Amino acid sequence: MISRAVPNQSNFKQSLPIVAAALGRNCGVTIEIGGSGAFTNGKVISLPFLELETPESERKLLGLLCHECGHVRFSEFNNDEKISAFEHSLDNALEDVRIEMEMDKIYPGAERLLKAAHVGDIESLANKPAWPRTSLIPMFLLCSAERKLLNREWMEALLKILRDQTISSFGKEVCDKLEGFALRVKDCKSTREVQVLRREILDFLRLKQPQPERKEDDSGKGEKPSGENAFQRQRRKSKATPIEELLNSPNGNISNPLALSEKFSRITRGNSEPYVKPFPLTDDVCIQDGNPERGKERLLHAKADSVALRLALTGLVQSRSATGRWISNRGRKPCYRQLARLVTGEMKVFERTVEKTAPNTAVHILLDASGSMGTNLDLAIRAGLGLVKGLQSIKGVNPALSVFPATSCGMGNFSVVPLIRHGQSLQNIKPEAIGAIHACGCTPLFESLIYAGLMLRRQPCEKRVLIVITDGGVPPDQCAAKVKKLRESGVSVLGIQLGSENFLGDVIPDSVLIENIEDLKAALFGFAKSILL
Repeated sequence: MISRAVPNQSNFKQSLPIVAAALGRNCGVTIEIGGSGAFTNGKVISLPFLELETPESERKLLGLLCHECGHVRFSEFNNDEKISAFEHSLDNALEDVRIEMEMDKIYPGAERLLKAAHVGDIESLANKPAWPRTSLIPMFLLCSAERKLLNREWMEALLKILRDQTISSFGKEVCDKLEGFALRVKDCKSTREVQVLRREILDFLRLKQPQPERKEDDSGKGEKPSGENAFQRQRRKSKATPIEELLNSPNGNISNPLALSEKFSRITRGNSEPYVKPFPLTDDVCIQDGNPERGKERLLHAKADSVALRLALTGLVQSRSATGRWISNRGRKPCYRQLARLVTGEMKVFERTVEKTAPNTAVHILLDASGSMGTNLDLAIRAGLGLVKGLQSIKGVNPALSVFPATSCGMGNFSVVPLIRHGQSLQNIKPEAIGAIHACGCTPLFESLIYAGLMLRRQPCEKRVLIVITDGGVPPDQCAAKVKKLRESGVSVLGIQLGSENFLGDVIPDSVLIENIEDLKAALFGFAKSILL
């Protein structure tokens, strides 16, 4: 079993962008990778970063995708109702139950994936000693419904804790009634009906609020309260009940630690932007609306720079498909021009050949265009474009170039965006896309490394190379760990640093410092010997 795990994981990583692109084309949904949770607004599905190093992590990601696809298929996102954060949390919890029930009906294998998506969170939450009251009721509703309606025995431990705390906080009568409300989700056929159920729950909770204290007798008017009795009366008046605290909770104070509901779905916040900056897996995301004149100027520089780069590369990485020939005294194919040698007894009249293969390498270039690049950006763009132009002239080399952060290209929702995709020629890129790049934003190298790794795994090739062009101002610890994992998976990671203020070698051991295009030529000469040959 262990020997099969590695290729299966590799195939999964390679197929993930293909599946995402297919969903985008066929279903009109964009798949993004980014953040610590999964959520959707009906048009975009955002999935969390997962390393996908084990079959369990693969099933978890598929389970999250299954859950969010359920929202896309069965949830309504055009709700304009103004509701509180507590009501949002109730809607999310109840709707999560409904759409997972629907997915189980249609796809028999969905339950296994949904379990993989949620069981780890459930087990960890079961060890939490106490819950805030604002989160307790939504979580209790969700767990009660899923344990009984979906027969999820693995939720029993958490449900017991939630039930005990609900009784302790609100009483057994409220707990039993809420459990009955939870089971009524099975009768809800739409998001609207879930919202109707939520209103019934709120009406029930309001009825359970204690009535306000009766006013004091008129004889007590004008008397100034004093002493300990007055203090106790004032304290009783100011103390809110648990249900009053829930219903009067200000927006933003409700948080549901269960990733199943609020953190993953956010179905009632369809127009909200994700907190994190994901990256796109669909093929329809591209840079546009830049300065075409600036783009044309950069392309001219790339064409001139690529001449020197091409000479440096082809000196070492010529087309290895060239065939070597020599004459031998044995073989299957006679060389007719040498047959006259037979008269003298010479037997070297057979032609022998050997074919060398082309490099068959995919190269993905990550270009840092963050605000810290400053004056180094022009050199970085020249290096990136010249490198692509030079690599595309070599048979068997398939380069691509992506820019991070996407903010620097006007694509503010993404951490990284492709400029030139694998298999796409630089000549087919519009000048305005190249002219859109400018120094702006943060340095999301970690997300960009994950994106480039996924794109490289998608390519059918023998070697995979990732080249990062940056000024070196990147998050060291997290990125260094990701670089290590990429190298362990067979991806060669190289760094080209512009400027000497930072040391890129701490993140990417195989890094060189360049100050001009001539330095890049020498750097590539060293890279080519160890990777492209």
